[in-house]
Amino acid sequence: MNVKEAYNDLIKKELTLDDFGTIVELKNQCMLEMNQEYYYLCDSLIVDIYINEKLYDDALKICIKHINSIDSIVFKKIYLSFLERAIYILIQKKNYKSAYRYAYMKSKVIDLDNIDEVNRWYLEMAYIYAALNQKDKALLNLKAILNNYPSDYLKSYALSNITKLYIDQNMIAEAKDTLNECIALVYKLNDEEGITYCEYLNAKLYVLEGNFRLARQSFQDIFKNLHQLSDDYLSIANEYISLLIEMGLYNEAYRFSIKYIKSVEKSRDLYIKKDFYRNYLKIYILKNKSLREEVRELLSAIEILEEEIEKSDQLLFNETSEDDKYLEVQSRLHDLLSKLERTVNITNLALQNETERECLLE
Repeated sequence: MNVKEAYNDLIKKELTLDDFGTIVELKNQCMLEMNQEYYYLCDSLIVDIYINEKLYDDALKICIKHINSIDSIVFKKIYLSFLERAIYILIQKKNYKSAYRYAYMKSKVIDLDNIDEVNRWYLEMAYIYAALNQKDKALLNLKAILNNYPSDYLKSYALSNITKLYIDQNMIAEAKDTLNECIALVYKLNDEEGITYCEYLNAKLYVLEGNFRLARQSFQDIFKNLHQLSDDYLSIANEYISLLIEMGLYNEAYRFSIKYIKSVEKSRDLYIKKDFYRNYLKIYILKNKSLREEVRELLSAIEILEEEIEKSDQLLFNETSEDDKYLEVQSRLHDLLSKLERTVNITNLALQNETERECLLE
């Protein structure tokens, strides 16, 4: 079997780490035959496997190696694909300024007559600007997609992101207009994920308007048939739990938290875990009137700690290199997460002992 046939067989499969050896063998064959194109394509398959396994550092190392060495004219499409993968990985790593640098590099080589390529670039830039809290620039890029003949699917995605940015800026009237347009489109496409996300945006709008009852109903519709949650849904779940706490529905918040606690434990996202454990602790304290003031003070101390970490993180983002600051933020989150988990355990013990002070002394 020649290199091209072997490669085509591989891309038909859902590749995993078990296929790593087969791809390496094909890479070696490419080297022997001096077939640079398929050598690069094999590495792109390895990158995709690493991304699926969330081995982002390994994936990024391969991407950067080829971005720095590949002939971007002869292998333009492959070069672009490595840039796009690097941008995606850096966004996942929350290294937004680095992602911006590679997106800028991409802008120099995309085909401006290729609508799909240009719109993908607009979408990447919108995501990066939003993450860097430059919401006006994010909106400009999303609106550029709407004006550049997007597919219906991409149009719905742009509309939902525009709605989210409007909500984040308390622009209720504008958010309602774009959400209504988006809802009509996702139902036309029969896009289940899009419909669910619109329901989430609708819930956020209700919260913004102070209509907690309808917001709660929207969140309930989202989760009624879900038993395991991905990180995207866990973020939404944390918002729902916060709403239930705000409404004073502590028992309902507790039941909901218990239902998805295993999904939280499996998550590798420390931000999600931090928010969940903070909410979990709040539920325990607020729903148990017998708990003494010491335990409530623990919650207050954690909230103050979070505020200090956020302030410190902002300083880090201004003063250090992106990779260094990411590692520092992750370290702080690890510390906070350990404190939260320990506090939850202490609170659990408090419910089973005669005096809370005994537990706290433990």
